[in-house]
Amino acid sequence: MIDLSAFQIPDAISIIVFCIYAFYLSYLQSRNGYFFFCFFLVLALLHFVTTIIYIPNGKDAIQYFTIPYNLNSTSQDPIFGQGAYFIHFFTYFLIRFLHLSYTGCYFAYSIFGLTAYYIIINTIIYLIKKYDLYYKKQFFYILLLPGLHYWTVALGKDSIMFFSIALFFSGLIRTNMVWTGIGGFIIGVIRSPALLLFVTGIIAGKIMMNKKVNLIKKTLIVAAGVVLIIFLMPLVQARLGKLESLDYEGVNDYISYRLTLMQGRGSYVDMSNASPPVKFFSFLVRPFFYDAKDLRTLASSFENVVWLCMLVFVFINLKKKMTYTRYGVIYSMLFFSFIIAATAHSTTLTNLGIAVRMKTMYFIPLYILVFLSYDFKIRQMVEKNKVKEFIRHKKLEMAHHTSL
Repeated sequence: MIDLSAFQIPDAISIIVFCIYAFYLSYLQSRNGYFFFCFFLVLALLHFVTTIIYIPNGKDAIQYFTIPYNLNSTSQDPIFGQGAYFIHFFTYFLIRFLHLSYTGCYFAYSIFGLTAYYIIINTIIYLIKKYDLYYKKQFFYILLLPGLHYWTVALGKDSIMFFSIALFFSGLIRTNMVWTGIGGFIIGVIRSPALLLFVTGIIAGKIMMNKKVNLIKKTLIVAAGVVLIIFLMPLVQARLGKLESLDYEGVNDYISYRLTLMQGRGSYVDMSNASPPVKFFSFLVRPFFYDAKDLRTLASSFENVVWLCMLVFVFINLKKKMTYTRYGVIYSMLFFSFIIAATAHSTTLTNLGIAVRMKTMYFIPLYILVFLSYDFKIRQMVEKNKVKEFIRHKKLEMAHHTSL
């Protein structure tokens, strides 16, 4: 019988390491200003408290810990593979070599989530400096949504997945192939379908909205994308298991299978006859207030108001943003990555509880798009004011010449 409440010296060390690491990241943020130092301290504190709260309530986390714990107890070696196998393998390492118990492992995973927030903030600041973005500091407060931290502290796939996506898109924006490669590899190992969808979105964004890319480069990008997608297909099919073929019938059968799995669960909502747009928005902004059955879903409803505002903000003047010369290519890649991945998941995830968990993966590209959208909005207003001022001066000049 596993004692999940066991707490030993290595576990205490893991908590101390978390605290020191959190303060160190805050110190690094101080280079960007006092606001970011204080803000990251508050964010780290929220992350720490959420970790403490979630430790006794993580049902999946207990399973992810139990399997490698039993393997270690019986002197068996874990299997390195995709999805849960990777989590078992990594957790086994923490148990076997660092001698961590359940609590210590939890904080080890929580560090990945905290690092992801650091990467997100630094990526935003990088864009602000590179493109001289107009921005509001209040936008950073979105990172304090409790629901985000609830899913990014846990022992399991979500915390490492959140970290790898942050690293992947940060590398993409900075054109750092090492970061993109490491992040992409981890995404592929944990959830290869997500990597396939992100890659598809990046290729689509790079090609469809970039007028500067000539035909030869577009052809090379398409060819590289096709080769990568072909390489990833076997991994995706192996990860999905029940997806026996990639034709229409195979995909349709898999979706039906996933919908069947969701039935009978507490937060299941039958949306088999709903249109794709309804499924898409339900996936991203539900549970909403009319779905609230308890305090948890009510809290999620308030957070989903923020998600809805971000979505609307990003979709306004979409085509103009994508063709904007300053950062149109980045906007296009982020938007298509987000829209393709979220749309694909919305077809199968009709359990609102699981939807809240899964959509956290797509928060990062959407969040970055909010900053770019705000800058675009302000620059449009500045340009309009300049035009109005120019017209006013012309009218004054004409009136002056007429009087002469």
